[in-house]
Amino acid sequence: MDASSFGPYYHPPETVWIDRHGSSKWNDPNKLILQRPRIEHSYPRTTFNNQCNDSDGATFCDCQIEYGNAEKCMYLGRQVEPLAFDLQYRPYNPQSHSPLFGLLPTEVREMVYSYAFTDCNASSPDWDNPYRHNIPPGHDQRKPATDVAINFLQTCRAVYLEAYKLPFLLNPFTVYKWGTLPSYDICRPRFLELAPWQFALIQSIDISLTQTELEGKPLQHYLKVWRAKERHQGSVIVPRFYQETRNVYGRHTMQSFNFGLRQPKLPLMDGMPVAMPNKSSIFLDYRSPPMSARAMVARPLKTLTLRLGRMDWRRSGARPSSMSLEQLAFDPALGGEGSRPAQWPTVPLMQRLATERRAGGWPIEDPDSKSPSQLQWPSQRQYISTWGSVISALPSLHTLTLILETFHDKKAQLDAVIECAKTWTFPIDSTDATGATKFELAWDGKVEQKNYEGQDGADPGYYAPDSPWIRQIIRDGRFEVRIMRYVRRRMKEA
Repeated sequence: MDASSFGPYYHPPETVWIDRHGSSKWNDPNKLILQRPRIEHSYPRTTFNNQCNDSDGATFCDCQIEYGNAEKCMYLGRQVEPLAFDLQYRPYNPQSHSPLFGLLPTEVREMVYSYAFTDCNASSPDWDNPYRHNIPPGHDQRKPATDVAINFLQTCRAVYLEAYKLPFLLNPFTVYKWGTLPSYDICRPRFLELAPWQFALIQSIDISLTQTELEGKPLQHYLKVWRAKERHQGSVIVPRFYQETRNVYGRHTMQSFNFGLRQPKLPLMDGMPVAMPNKSSIFLDYRSPPMSARAMVARPLKTLTLRLGRMDWRRSGARPSSMSLEQLAFDPALGGEGSRPAQWPTVPLMQRLATERRAGGWPIEDPDSKSPSQLQWPSQRQYISTWGSVISALPSLHTLTLILETFHDKKAQLDAVIECAKTWTFPIDSTDATGATKFELAWDGKVEQKNYEGQDGADPGYYAPDSPWIRQIIRDGRFEVRIMRYVRRRMKEA
């Protein structure tokens, strides 16, 4: 969705290190600088060296040091700056005779942009996400087609300059299923297709996951790599590409997937020039000419959506008539990394914690008692090592949306979870000068209800687990969805 890719890429001459005999060996002491045109690559490239570790997208990539410019590269030739950074200083037609600019006020024009650039098909609450189930290979697993009107940006420079950021500001980064690396995630957009400035504009994340992933390490580690705290404090995305990884590197940049963050001391603004350091110590001895590029300010993460599908619950395979300990249960004060089975959510514990909250208490684990909670007062509100603490660690978060789905036969169990979820609040680690938390997320007072028939009903043999009960209700193919939102508010005083 980069409007700067509408035309051919500009390929400036590149600096290539060679020795006096024409070799491109990295450690040769007799190096010369040779200016020569870059080899042309089409993009997206079908084959490339996917171990590129560091690239500025224009004149340098570590794979070229090792192999010379005969190596196909996933990064060279890609834009690290938006086209708008150049166009804004060039004359353009203000389109004063166009009804869009000549008649409509700015507020109405922004409504038009919002309608045109919001993706309504990314992940509907009643869309049967095939990636959440064990569909055999060969069956349809395509993501929904986007309806973002990207071509609108190509109409004229005036529209482009006014709206080129909106496809990323308005739409969430949607994760349908995690892979072992970011490039293996089933998501929209894909990390490897994003430019650094596009990654900087993302301020909303939508994740489909299992209850085990929510309550354990995966969600915590994934959100940590987004660097929510650094984005909240003020950062820019360095206009470079790095090798994808789920590890977090230090040194000259703060790693965020295959991008890096820096926190300049100057006042932040889009288009500010920043130095382009190497990611790690691998290239500290490389004496390349000093380089800088214009960076985009990293937007704070303001919106998070978490989705549990019908087979994502910890006890999704239990019968609707099973005992209460086997029914759906969910609470931000239960579970968590390293939690014992006795601390996993159950209906009795979930309902007990809800009762304590209604009485004005705050449930936390009591290490000196067999009871999983004790009554605490608002001045001590915090979650300890649970998924609630993961949410609280997002300092800029304004809206948390939970989209919970189950089989029609378990509708009563889902409604019991929703009734308890109305009492939940999430203290936000956004402190003032005194160090006191001043904000929290609280239920907005509404519960959206949806029901639909999934593609399971059309083909009951798709992904029925080895359970007669599951196979029976999959033939029925009816599902229930509940949507709850928690919005930011100033925390009530004790």
